[in-house]
Amino acid sequence: MTTIVDLRAMLRVELSDSSALRWADADLDRHLLRAARELSLALPMRRRTELPTTSGDRVLALASLADLLRVAAVEYPLAAEPPELVRFQRRAGELLLLTDEPPTGDPAAVYWDALHQLDASGTTLDAAQQEVVLLGAAGYAAQQLALASTDRVNLGGSDTPQRFAAEAERRLAAFRRLVLALGRRRVGVRRLQRPALAEAEVTAPWS
Repeated sequence: MTTIVDLRAMLRVELSDSSALRWADADLDRHLLRAARELSLALPMRRRTELPTTSGDRVLALASLADLLRVAAVEYPLAAEPPELVRFQRRAGELLLLTDEPPTGDPAAVYWDALHQLDASGTTLDAAQQEVVLLGAAGYAAQQLALASTDRVNLGGSDTPQRFAAEAERRLAAFRRLVLALGRRRVGVRRLQRPALAEAEVTAPWS
């Protein structure tokens, strides 16, 4: 599985910095994570998690859902056919299930969006998404170098702050166009899946 170390090495090749003369590992990791977060906000990782309910209590704790961005739907009870989606209100760290009767203690399934994982153990980004993240990270790396080079003495070589700034602008513009396009594509799919429910937050579970 691809890790952040692998993506950092790819990024160095993209930046022609295989000898690590311009960027420290920590800098490139920061740029990769920033780009991955931006991509996640437009194209999050979709997850389904069963959480326990408490008999007689409509509150569902969300503390176990790491890197939670958005709750899309709640299914309760799980034995219903077709699946029963219930309305809910999200509050800090919890959901209030707007069921006719309070839960009985059986688990509920929460469908939710999360940040993509990218660390030393691997990533949830697919190959195409990794390419998008590399493009964004390269843009942020060029932006960092442009800012760092502004106050340095330049003897007329090609490594000028203006060149780095232009490269950063080009790469980041392309990155954001791709992120926007991916986000629009995901919204289009969701609209096709949206059931006729009053709550704007609630969508049908994804396949």
